[in-house]
Amino acid sequence: MQKTFIPSLIIVIIIAGLGGYYLGMQKANKTEAELARYQKALETFVPPMPDEILSVSGEVKVAGADYLTLEASAPINILENLLAEPKSGEPLGALQTPKMETRKIIVSSDTEIVKIDPSRFPTSEELSKGEFIMEAKIKLSDIKAGDNVTVEASENIKTKLDFTAKKITLFVRVLPPAEELPVAPR
Repeated sequence: MQKTFIPSLIIVIIIAGLGGYYLGMQKANKTEAELARYQKALETFVPPMPDEILSVSGEVKVAGADYLTLEASAPINILENLLAEPKSGEPLGALQTPKMETRKIIVSSDTEIVKIDPSRFPTSEELSKGEFIMEAKIKLSDIKAGDNVTVEASENIKTKLDFTAKKITLFVRVLPPAEELPVAPR
């Protein structure tokens, strides 16, 4: 009796183990499919990180003779950021502070450099022709440290820290920096 009991017990344990493994795998596959379905639904409201990034905006730190050093926030996946474990004291779903990156922008002879000045009003001639454009061509030497620019590239710059600019747009501030604005009395 003992001789047949032990092999039978081993066979029952193996069958139970295989059955548990099979059921677990079915549940895992169902969970992955469910997760993929929820993620697809979330993409309507929180789009996924693009595969290609062609422009970056930031503050000029150094304006050289043929380059700019730009401080800009690193690309982030908003969905992953929202689902990340919150830091102590932060509510669930609070966006984490983006990491800042320093990017070197190489300016070639083909780089278009313009400024946008929203304080400039159109002339009557521009209005009558319908040709009012707020962009004006400038030189690289017109860009100084502290200016805010957007840099466009001809290639994917998602992970590049050095690249050649296709177009640089300088944004002229209409209002002074926040620290220079007058404070209303209380």
